[in-house]
Amino acid sequence: MLKKKLPARTFDETATSPVLSDDDEMKCVYLVNTCEYCLETIPQLHQQIEDIISDEFVDNVDLKDTAEDMFREVINSSIKELVKSIEGRNEQVYSQQLLKQNWLQFEQVSDTSAYIKTVSQIIQARTIAVKSAINPTYANFFTNKMVGAMSEQFLKQIYRIKRVNETSSHQFQLDLEELKNTLLCLPSLQQNGQTVGKPSDTYITYVNKSITKVERRLKVLSYPLEVLRETYESLVEEDQRSEKELELILTMRGVLKKDFGKYLTDFINKL
Repeated sequence: MLKKKLPARTFDETATSPVLSDDDEMKCVYLVNTCEYCLETIPQLHQQIEDIISDEFVDNVDLKDTAEDMFREVINSSIKELVKSIEGRNEQVYSQQLLKQNWLQFEQVSDTSAYIKTVSQIIQARTIAVKSAINPTYANFFTNKMVGAMSEQFLKQIYRIKRVNETSSHQFQLDLEELKNTLLCLPSLQQNGQTVGKPSDTYITYVNKSITKVERRLKVLSYPLEVLRETYESLVEEDQRSEKELELILTMRGVLKKDFGKYLTDFINKL
């Protein structure tokens, strides 16, 4: 019954990120709260049933495992849908602002880009709305999911750009710093937009790790072509490297497919 209250595409892994209305996002929050309440009452209900039924049927009472698993599934799916919706909102900004700029002709790094300021505002506004209503038990779970999703989305959107130069790559690093600062503030963000206190060391470490993974790839983009492959091998951890990603980076820097060989030969031999 509770599953039916989720947006229709929640359980469809192939669906693109839908942008939910504010009301539908809050519906996901209320589902989390309802399921948490049910989880809290299950042990007591389980005991009450055992107390009133015949001993021969006690072993057939199985509320804890079955019901708890179902409620946790709805909680996880609700939070996942919330994050996907925020991703969808951000994707509109990336498509309208980031991807329409000519980054190949970009000449000077100055202030943080307008697109990432808008993305940061969306992240903050929706986080404030969610945290104002969600059961505190799941506030950290939500912000942790936001960190992974928002950092990965940033890199995916950068990789959608056709051509870049060394200067624009430096701009992306500055923009990533803005995203990092936004994510670091999420646990401490209050309804008035101010931050109170400091996030846990564990959370800070997780943000730094997620952002560093993206930052290293942006640094690769900013290096001269002559040392780009060596830089990729130096900055990107071995188990994360791929020929496909390196080809994408080379393409963004203007290398034609027919010229990949002179950059990839040694790299492929090391895979």
